[in-house]
Formats: sequence, C-alpha cells, structure tokens
Amino acid sequence: MRIAIIIGSTRPNRNGEAVGKWVYELANIRDDAVFELIDLKDFHLPLLDSIRSGIINLPVLLDMEEREQFGQSKT
Repeated sequence: MRIAIIIGSTRPNRNGEAVGKWVYELANIRDDAVFELIDLKDFHLPLLDSIRSGIINLPVLLDMEEREQFGQSKT
C-alpha cells in the first residue's frame, strides 16, 4: 500500500513543512506501507501570498513532465 503525506501550504513561514516531515519520519517506522512526502510547494502552483491574496492572477505553469504526470496535454 502506498500512502502520500501532503504538505498543503505553500506560504512563507509555514509550519506544515515541519509537521509533514515529522509525520513522515514516524510513518516510516511502519513496515506495512510505503510512504511518500509530497510538498505542494514543489509543483509551481499559483501563490496566494501575493499583494492580491486570494485572487489567482497567474496561470498555473507546469512543465511537460508534470503535465504528462497529471494526464494533461500541452495547450
């Protein structure tokens, strides 16, 4: 079984990274599943910590490899 532990915040000074890493370390003690730490900050999502917070004013830019990973064609 594969289980993803997702760090969901991309904001500066976030606490989720430390918590996610801590949970990942604890989870890896188990031998009945494979755990993967996924940080949304690595996926180049539009940031909501800009001056216009809460308004997405940038397109989501994914490179070709990421598009293929998520089944999206380049358009």
